[in-house]
Amino acid sequence: MNTDDLRYWDNGGESIDRYIVVWPDDSYLAMNNAPFHPQGYGQHGSGAQFDPDCDQKGEYLYSYLGKMITFDDLPEDCQRMVLRDLELEEC
Repeated sequence: MNTDDLRYWDNGGESIDRYIVVWPDDSYLAMNNAPFHPQGYGQHGSGAQFDPDCDQKGEYLYSYLGKMITFDDLPEDCQRMVLRDLELEEC
């Protein structure tokens, strides 16, 4: 699995879990722009109800998560957290 297999959202800072990353198995990662900071936020969960046709329907079905973005749009620490999780999956 790689970063292209995941879907990303940014709610523009409306909540502490500004960025949401959803895996195809319905697990997700919610985080702010500093998930490794002691006062930052980064939490995993499940039950995101990922839709495989998300690219076509994403703006409608997941509008409550914010705007759909790409991996490259994530802040550097958020990218690092996603990559770390992908590496753990390979173990």
